[in-house]
Amino acid sequence: MIKPLLENPGKTTNDVLKRANLAQVSRKTIYEWITKYQQGGLEALKSKKNLRGRKPAKFPIEVEELLREFIDKNGKYSIFKKQCLQKGYNSLEFPTEDTFLYRKRITRRKM
Repeated sequence: MIKPLLENPGKTTNDVLKRANLAQVSRKTIYEWITKYQQGGLEALKSKKNLRGRKPAKFPIEVEELLREFIDKNGKYSIFKKQCLQKGYNSLEFPTEDTFLYRKRITRRKM
């Protein structure tokens, strides 16, 4: 896709724009591809995981089940947190109140 641009040292913005339209990507993406190729060759262009956005939190299965149970019953976060702590989970092993409320909101939307 970018080979003609790499072989043309006198490429113009219009040349890049035409390639971007063909690939159905932005002009910026074409420039990023060119830069990646120039810095690391084909290996640098190989698809990698999308690192944008948040990754889903991974809590222990028991915590996920307890979370679903509290959301289904419209339970309060303070009680959920207390139960997690009583079961021996540290604060990094269960969701924050913001995550709890977010999951509650998206669960209601699905209903």
